[in-house]
Amino acid sequence: MLAVVVVGAVGAPLFTHYGPTTQALVDRLKPPAWNAGGSGAHLLGTDTFGRDVFSRLLFGARYSLLVACGAVIGSGVIGVVLGAIAGYAGGWPEAVIMRAVDAQQALSAILLALMVAALFGNSLLNLFIVLAVTGWSTYTRILFGVVRSIRGQEYVSAAICLGARPWEVVVYHVLRNMVSPIIVISTLQVGRMLLLEAGLSFLGLGVPEPLPAWGTMLADGYRDIFTASYLTTIPGLAITVAVFAVNLLGDGLRRALDPHLRGTA
Repeated sequence: MLAVVVVGAVGAPLFTHYGPTTQALVDRLKPPAWNAGGSGAHLLGTDTFGRDVFSRLLFGARYSLLVACGAVIGSGVIGVVLGAIAGYAGGWPEAVIMRAVDAQQALSAILLALMVAALFGNSLLNLFIVLAVTGWSTYTRILFGVVRSIRGQEYVSAAICLGARPWEVVVYHVLRNMVSPIIVISTLQVGRMLLLEAGLSFLGLGVPEPLPAWGTMLADGYRDIFTASYLTTIPGLAITVAVFAVNLLGDGLRRALDPHLRGTA
């Protein structure tokens, strides 16, 4: 399922000859091809501005996945670094970082997006920043415990006895053993970021118009939900399938990479 979404996003120009922002008011609100009045020219119909829904769905996958993956990378870098510092150093760095985690998790992503949009306007960069800031604490809280566990291993004690400096221990021994949980967390975070991006775009705080994104498609279509329900049903199904596929992949990776769960049903 995830491969279909990725191939559709990457090969969007090959699968449709309509631009995602091309308007044709004479063809507005054309139903999908399988409904009465629909045609094969617009497989999934058109929206209120005559834009092809299939084209916007494919190109929208690009922006939704780009934002989600970019936010996961940004939040992952911040979270991994802070988690490694808190777990290995202990003391006051641990206290400061973990209290910052508690404070961040008490902050709503939507409230933060409203603040950023009010101060700096609505843009893709601001959306990246909002999602990255709301996602790093997940990495830090989970990896903090992982690092504490690794720090007590004998090979870490041996490296310290051999004169390895703290940053060498973290880079060459701790981080290498954090790869598996980082992969699993990142995969699951992609699904969370997809939902957050869709929610913020629906509220007008995400991907700015006229760029297509699944959340903006929902926002555009809900006004005609009783007369043209496909405008919300189709992007809603796309979000559901993408998030479901990412979560299945994350759960599979967790079982494959965790020796305690490997081979379980």
